[in-house]
Formats: sequence, structure tokens, C-alpha cells
Amino acid sequence: RADAQEAFLLRNTGNAGGRFTLSVPPPYAVTPTDGYLAAGGSMQLNFAFKPTAVGEFDEEMLVEYDSGETCYARLTGAAAEVDVALERSLLTLDACYISLVSQSAIRLHNRSDIRVSFSWRQFESAAAEAQAKMVSLANLQLDGGLGASLARQRRRAIELDPLPFSHDVFAIEPSEGEIFPGCYCELTVVFKPETAGDINAVAFCEVNGRDARLPLRLQGKGLG
Repeated sequence: RADAQEAFLLRNTGNAGGRFTLSVPPPYAVTPTDGYLAAGGSMQLNFAFKPTAVGEFDEEMLVEYDSGETCYARLTGAAAEVDVALERSLLTLDACYISLVSQSAIRLHNRSDIRVSFSWRQFESAAAEAQAKMVSLANLQLDGGLGASLARQRRRAIELDPLPFSHDVFAIEPSEGEIFPGCYCELTVVFKPETAGDINAVAFCEVNGRDARLPLRLQGKGLG
């Protein structure tokens, strides 16, 4: 899945000018959404296709004229996942003494023909993120000791928080970036144990153009 753009030329083949309004349902968008065309005139319309899931999308665009007439145009598109993958889904780091550091590298490959962006997240999906934010907002409402201004600030911070991957022991660098077609990004995973014993975590890579996030299981052992 990735945003697609398409330009079309709109002509007025009549002998009188007129205004028009365009209405399109998601995942489509159009600019401009209205305008005026003189007789014999033309203008460019820019359509965008922004799917949020894999599959085919068949919708209709409503065209309304200032004369009261209406007509429809068909919009079709299909979304597929881009070929972006981690070289492996499990990374076991070398055992490390408490407060010391071990690290390992892993590659994120972009085998598609488009540039993609990625970011590491705490949660498996956008739905899980939304649920976590709902819990945080509910807890905020229960805290009656906050003033109205501070409560608004915290609510805004919760709503805008992208919830990146965060862990006391593991870190992934870079945490976000872009990969050109046919290239890869080498990621460094850092392990800094604070206690002895086995430590596990899961990080999720959000990639534009993919329906599901890529999980990376992290394992390490702290030595006393």
C-alpha cells in the first residue's frame, strides 16, 4: 500500500460557462473540489488514492453543476502490500553483564519499486495504539487534581503521542527513516541489562505500504 496520484484534464465542451462541485468518498481524494470552467476551457484535476487496507476499491464520484444537474464517475483502484521485510524476525543478542552493553545489527530490506518510510512502535497495530490511548485518557479523567489547562495539555500530548518503541533494556537505532527502492537499512539493536536473567521484548516496525507491522522478537541475557 502506498499513496497513488493521477492527474486528469477536465474540459467544458459546451457553449456556456458553469460552476461544478466534486464529492469523492475515501480512500479517494480530489483537488480542487470545485471550480468554474468557461466555455471551451479546461483545468487539471488531481486524484489521490490512499488505501488503508489491502484489496480492491470501487467507488463513485458525484459531480454537481450549478444548473442543478448531477452525474457520477467511477473510481477504481487496488492496493497490495509492498515487498519490505526484516532479514529475520528473531534477534538474540550476546549475553552481557549488568550495566554493560552488547549490540547486534539487522537489515530491513525494501525490495519494492517505491521509496518507503518506517518507524518502530510499541504496539502491534494502530487499533492497539488507539486502545492504549483510550486507557490513558480514561485515567486522566479520573485524576481530579489537575487543573483544566494542565488536563488539556496532557490530553493533547496523549492524543499526539506516536507511541514509539521504548524499552528499559533494548533500543533500536535508527528508530525511523526512509529506504529507497532496492535498498536496505542496517539497524543497530542495543542491549543494556539492568538485572540478571533472560530478558525478552517485541518491537513492531510500521512501514508505509504494508497492512501489518513487522514484529521483531528480541532476546538477551543479563549476567550478574
